[in-house]
Amino acid sequence: MRTFVPLCGFLLLAMPAVAAEIQIITTGAVQGVERPMAAEFGAANGHELNTIARPMAVVRQLVEAGEPADII
Repeated sequence: MRTFVPLCGFLLLAMPAVAAEIQIITTGAVQGVERPMAAEFGAANGHELNTIARPMAVVRQLVEAGEPADII
């Protein structure tokens, strides 16, 4: 058991990092803040942020319809 924990930590560090595609559903009101942050975040770590910005009523419809998103 003593070697198991360090071995797991080593394997996690040895695994290559994979860029993720992060889906965001938001209202248009936060776009002025979200877009620069998303660009900086993506440039810093290689992840791609895909944003759907719509009025609140449409965001609600998307969520209720089961639109996949990582951040709402």
